[in-house]
Amino acid sequence: RMKKDNKSNGNASTSTSTMTKTLQIPSAFPQYRTRMFLGFVALSVLYCGSIAAFDPLQRLMKLPPSAAEFCRNNGEEEEKCWRADLFAFEVVSGLALMWCGYKGFYAWHVKKIKTLTPDTPEGRLFGYIEEANLLCAVSTTFQLFDLAVSLLIPEQRQFLFVCHHIMAATVSWYGLNNQYFHYYGVFYLGCSEISTIPLVAIDLAKFFPPVPGTGYDVFVGAVCGPLFAITFTFYRVI
Repeated sequence: RMKKDNKSNGNASTSTSTMTKTLQIPSAFPQYRTRMFLGFVALSVLYCGSIAAFDPLQRLMKLPPSAAEFCRNNGEEEEKCWRADLFAFEVVSGLALMWCGYKGFYAWHVKKIKTLTPDTPEGRLFGYIEEANLLCAVSTTFQLFDLAVSLLIPEQRQFLFVCHHIMAATVSWYGLNNQYFHYYGVFYLGCSEISTIPLVAIDLAKFFPPVPGTGYDVFVGAVCGPLFAITFTFYRVI
């Protein structure tokens, strides 16, 4: 009888061990690794291309000169300058954030993932959502790119900015590698970035102050300002 019990216990242990192995969640990184690398290269090419094409773009857009505080040569303020690096940084950031905002909006409001995920703590923590994996992969790639470029631009090379990029990349990476927090990932990596999109235009106006009364000035003040306030309140406060 003791032998029988031992055998039963052994079978139970084997079943438990097998079940434990079955419940392990694989990393999603191998599935996205190549696309993340290509994405990083694409962002880098876009950044360098925006710098290379800045002169004709600046004339086409009738972009005003950079603010005096951003025009320095050997520590001395220049009379006028146009900072191509700041322009390129905002262009790449704007495009990346628009993609994240669109993906988050679609998953949250159109696909309504809240109704597809079990309404339990376990469901919100471990429920699988394909869009969340995409957002985690894109966010990791973008934050690493942002970190690398920020180290090259004095205005972006600030302690808080660098810490933000490192922490955001780390959180996104863990979401992708361990495939958890998908429910929250869609909201915080996607929907919350919707409010950041108009902020890109506002930041651009800080670097290139618009002439009062121009279309650029009206767009930033009358459109982007209120839009940022509304989306920030809706997605980040309420």
